[in-house]
Amino acid sequence: MVVTPALVIAMGWQFTRTPPAVLPAEDQGILFAQIQTPAGATAEATKAVIDDATKYLLTEEKDAVTSVFAVNGFNFGGLGR
Repeated sequence: MVVTPALVIAMGWQFTRTPPAVLPAEDQGILFAQIQTPAGATAEATKAVIDDATKYLLTEEKDAVTSVFAVNGFNFGGLGR
């Protein structure tokens, strides 16, 4: 019964002691997205989808997007598929 309130108080105290430099003061303006094609899609088909998305972002969203970095074949799941 004493442990939970003690942890809450300790976390609150630590939050007030965290220097502002550790936490970003504003939006850093970075967006991460993942495009998933159907199972068995070729690298060329995936690249075509990535190219279409890149073209859209750099033309239709040019007021908000200054650059795009794309990687074909990366898997956030880390399974190498």
